[in-house]
Amino acid sequence: MKSSDPFAPLSRTYPHKSMTVQQQIMTNLFQFGHIGVALLSLSGHFLRANPAYCDMVGYSEYELLGKDILSITHPGDLLPSLSLSSQLIEGSIPSYIIEKRYVHRDGRTVWVRKTGTLLRERLKPAHMLIQVEDISAEKRLEQWMMTANKKLKNVYESISDAYVTVDREAKFVYVNKAAEKLFGRRRDDLLGQCLWGLFPEAADSPFLQQMQAALEEMNPLQVQAYSPDCRLWLDVRISPSKEETGIFFRDITSHIDLEKMYREAKEQLDSHARIETN
Repeated sequence: MKSSDPFAPLSRTYPHKSMTVQQQIMTNLFQFGHIGVALLSLSGHFLRANPAYCDMVGYSEYELLGKDILSITHPGDLLPSLSLSSQLIEGSIPSYIIEKRYVHRDGRTVWVRKTGTLLRERLKPAHMLIQVEDISAEKRLEQWMMTANKKLKNVYESISDAYVTVDREAKFVYVNKAAEKLFGRRRDDLLGQCLWGLFPEAADSPFLQQMQAALEEMNPLQVQAYSPDCRLWLDVRISPSKEETGIFFRDITSHIDLEKMYREAKEQLDSHARIETN
């Protein structure tokens, strides 16, 4: 009687000479590939699992046989996994990709990107085939970046300089408290709006043109100029990047006023000195 296991030709040992080239290719991919592969019954029980999959979850193939895949699935991912499997068997979807968590034999969480497809016999659903990639390192990096960004935003919220980030279309992505105060606008009102809309009176000014060129050409810029819209002298520093560009705005009006007072006082002293000399 012919086995209904589509992986039956795949020897658990090295391919032998009776195999066709296609069977040898399949065996090599299954036995030595870096992607975890498992064959499941329609009820979700393991029928086969390759070494990469076994390493990923910490169980041998023998230990997995007969075990339900939900028994090694993280409790938080049970419902999405069940839903996608049901849709696959019912024919609502041809395949699916999901990021989910397994519970390793030693208790740790393993993040994976799982692709599920359906195998048919005589047009009827027979087995589920899953391919799994370990993305735990990717998730750890993602979590580290989220934590780092949170800490960085806490720093930005505490500084006295106005700081914003904009996307490639110069639309606000982030606005700190000091920027709300500087522009006299609530953060929620600014997010998603275009930066240039804050400077209607300076639309044709060299100041704004320099800023626009820096964002378009992705060149760093530091410029000091008077903003008629803010009624302030601003020191602007732009640090472009491919995703988001950070911009610092510092109110230097008092500094400019002091410099002006110093120049005027010096001119008066120089004038008195010339008069006394004459």
